[in-house]
Amino acid sequence: MQKPLAKVVVFWIISLFLLPSLAPLAQAATYSWGEEISLSGVQLTQESKDCVECHMRATPFVVYDWYKSKHRMVGVCCYECHSARPGTRPDVYEHYGYYITTLVTPKQCGRCHPAIAEEFQKSVHAFAGLHAYMLREEPAFWMILAKQFGWDEHFKVPAEYIETEWVPKIVRDFVGDQKYGKVVLEEDPTNAIIPYNPLGLSIDNYVAQKALYFWGIRGCLACHGVRMDIEDAFAYPSLDELMEYMKEGKAPEKVVYDPAFVNNHGIGRVNPDGSLGSCEACHPYHGFSVKIARKGSYQACGRCHTGPDHPNDEQWSKSVHGAMFWGEAEDWDWDKPVNNWMPGRDYRAPTCVTCHMAAVFNERGEVKYASSHDVAIVSKFKLGKWMYTLPRVAGLPDPAIPTATATHAPVFKSPTTGDTIMLVYPEPDWKARRQRAIDMCAQCHTKEYAAAWLKTYDWMIILVDYMRDEYVITIANMLKAKGLFTPMDIWLVRNLGAMANRPTKMSAAHFGPDFTWWEGIMHFAEKIEEWLIEVYERPAVAKKAPEIRE
Repeated sequence: MQKPLAKVVVFWIISLFLLPSLAPLAQAATYSWGEEISLSGVQLTQESKDCVECHMRATPFVVYDWYKSKHRMVGVCCYECHSARPGTRPDVYEHYGYYITTLVTPKQCGRCHPAIAEEFQKSVHAFAGLHAYMLREEPAFWMILAKQFGWDEHFKVPAEYIETEWVPKIVRDFVGDQKYGKVVLEEDPTNAIIPYNPLGLSIDNYVAQKALYFWGIRGCLACHGVRMDIEDAFAYPSLDELMEYMKEGKAPEKVVYDPAFVNNHGIGRVNPDGSLGSCEACHPYHGFSVKIARKGSYQACGRCHTGPDHPNDEQWSKSVHGAMFWGEAEDWDWDKPVNNWMPGRDYRAPTCVTCHMAAVFNERGEVKYASSHDVAIVSKFKLGKWMYTLPRVAGLPDPAIPTATATHAPVFKSPTTGDTIMLVYPEPDWKARRQRAIDMCAQCHTKEYAAAWLKTYDWMIILVDYMRDEYVITIANMLKAKGLFTPMDIWLVRNLGAMANRPTKMSAAHFGPDFTWWEGIMHFAEKIEEWLIEVYERPAVAKKAPEIRE
């Protein structure tokens, strides 16, 4: 009788020590929207306690958001993520006695998630920002539009236009001689908060290309990611001054990002600490929810993988998988740990994360492939660069980077820290990725069913690329050889690829019937035909290159 009694006593003694540490877990499990939060029982470092006490007054929403996160459950708070040592990166500054950075990067997340951070750093997501800045065809997407208007880097919008011309006559009559355009810019309440204009613009120095850059930052680069390691990114101090602080192992009292750059959370953001990427692109701060990322469509993935050039979200949404999701998603379990989220048991149909990231289980319910932050882990081909369909050969230099050759792998070297990152396709090779795709599909289907679909997909890709090569690239090259390839052709051919060829190939992977046929291959064929007819009818083509018309 003594031994069982001793066990009971030991159990209760251990429980007394464990219960305080389990309190945060219980609070998180029972929290519901609308309740006030309580920080009693939350185990935090002194540094983070200081942060929370101040930010409960300064930014209470941020604290509420964090409170509902799993970070709070394990005692991870402000300082654990935002802290940094002076001299390690240029944007470290002193904040009420602590050294921190405003921008949190994958390198900082990697303090607790090293394997995930390393895996992500080698993925196509991490390279997305560099792709946008280093395109072969154009220096950046928004410069294509500038060329249509003949705007060079010095073209300025006249100050007189800003001050008066864009204001309707009824307003000008009402305010009299006042230059109302100037007033609405210079007397705006935002000036009391941020006295800096984006990229140093002013009424007298309104450079059209810089203003167009804003549209690129809020458009293309909101998904691809901006470069936060260049001079333009900082309003105060300048990057040169920040680099001097870093060399001296010191930190300024404040680092102010240029207003145009502050709000960027692009997945391939180039960071001041030499890292690439942005974890909050899929896990919005300060809750960092895995649920938001897993639900995918119209949440994390659909924010960027949408629209005419890559309508992945719409294609999947109109599939049988999408129908099952929209009908039942509220009943599924979205919060299981990463390698314990199982199809059939926890959810019924795949979202983006299921196929592109989630763990794959065998027939006994054991993990066959661990969860991955390489979102192309089941992708045999690289489709994003529409002029090529590339097998994902491990170690292949990323062909979207201008310096890439068959024998030379491009390297990104951070100008702020000197860190280098090889811009190559990561392991595993395309064959292993295709095998994972088969096993992933086989969790719900037979392997024969999965193999049949994947094999058919490959042949669909070949046909679409034949249409591109035979009817678009061939004619474009003939026009170039005769000096007849116009600036408008650059735009049209690019759109035949990016807005027609690429989404058509993507549609073959996402099961949306209308997007595969009418919005897919038929749309591509019609756009090719429209361009060919227009080329055929050009007098210059009839005169200088009649062979094109034959």
